[in-house]
Amino acid sequence: MIQTTRPAYRRLQDEESRFLYEKRCMWAITGDDRYIDDIIDSVFDRAAADEMMKKAAAVSDRLFIRGLGNEYQTIRKFYPDLKFFGFVDRDPVKVAMGAVDGHRIISPGEFYEKYPDAYIIVNSSAFSEEIMRELMEHGIPEEHIFNFGNLSRSTEQYFEPGIISPQEHEVFVDGGCYDGTTYRRFAKWCGGNYDAIWSFEPDRHNYEVTLASLEKNPVKNVKLFNKGLWDKNGTLYFNSSGTQGSGIVDGPGKGDGTDRDADKGIISIEVASIDETLQGAPATFIKLDVEGAEYETLTGAADTIRKYHPRMAISIYHKPEDIFTLPELVLSFSDEYRFYLRHYQLSRYETILYAV
Repeated sequence: MIQTTRPAYRRLQDEESRFLYEKRCMWAITGDDRYIDDIIDSVFDRAAADEMMKKAAAVSDRLFIRGLGNEYQTIRKFYPDLKFFGFVDRDPVKVAMGAVDGHRIISPGEFYEKYPDAYIIVNSSAFSEEIMRELMEHGIPEEHIFNFGNLSRSTEQYFEPGIISPQEHEVFVDGGCYDGTTYRRFAKWCGGNYDAIWSFEPDRHNYEVTLASLEKNPVKNVKLFNKGLWDKNGTLYFNSSGTQGSGIVDGPGKGDGTDRDADKGIISIEVASIDETLQGAPATFIKLDVEGAEYETLTGAADTIRKYHPRMAISIYHKPEDIFTLPELVLSFSDEYRFYLRHYQLSRYETILYAV
């Protein structure tokens, strides 16, 4: 039984964590998506979602879906008969695809210019508030917006109340910073009472977006690296295509790996270990969303973890085996850790392991 054979299970601190652990273990073993459906059902109000989709279906001839991300798969699965006009997505790679499932993909700019009276489903949990503000600033009436993404609790991700709370002199390691949203949330969460932020982003475009954001709206004491995290310093190949999710791959595409491959989206990236980067400096809080490199990244942070016992928020969904291997790796560094699990998105992704 999972309960008696996995050391991590005995470190789980509440029923929600045990529920999520059991469901993810069973999904990892069987591949049966019904276990993922149980997780999704546990984090949002299905009755409210059903009512929202009923209203959306009534305006299907003028209905768009904003965001062609992971949660679209949930909408398609749970509401297979939903008809709509098209997609709106800010990712130029997705817009360049032209269409998905027979529905055209357009940019927000085209949507605002050509369809000001349309209705739209916001299906991004992570950016639902940001998208709502943008839509309303561009004159889309609130009653024309169906905020499906707001049905989950993504705004608490990595900073779950009751599990993680600010300390004096925080030092934050942000693994996979994307556009800097997480470390800005961290700075706000701890009221600016921190000593340093070490932020890592391997994708060059995301790094440049983050750098430009920092220059426009500075955040104090941020060290930003255009690097991925790994178990040692070096160079690896990285898929940054944006269509199937990014992550480490075995080698270059058709080119030499130094430039973006037009077909594969594969580039070479510099990687670093937390231990070698910090060189003995403290860390109080490590957040990892490093696209499947969590095991190697934790291995490369072993000395920091053993010495400083940082609290950690670790993505535990990129690989099926992560639910087994990541908690037990953490325990191999220190058997004092206690665990919580929380899920934040209306999809199979964004399950976070808290080690405290």
